[in-house]
Amino acid sequence: MISLGPSIQKTIMWHMNNRGIFADPKFLDVNSLYTNLQELMGPYAEEIMEMTWERLETHHGAQSNKPSSKPIEKIREWLTEVAK
Repeated sequence: MISLGPSIQKTIMWHMNNRGIFADPKFLDVNSLYTNLQELMGPYAEEIMEMTWERLETHHGAQSNKPSSKPIEKIREWLTEVAK
């Protein structure tokens, strides 16, 4: 989201916080995040999730057993593994 610019990032964060998406930083419901991104950003939600996945790979060593799947599926898989 950082690459979208500060005003768009603030708008997204405000929207998500008002919906309780980031209420508990130890638990992130990635499905709710994606659904709200789709509502707020329309077709750009997929691009945001792709950028998120790329950052997880680069900065946190995230990997997926399903390289051809959608970013939401990769993120969901990775979060499940991290939670174990």
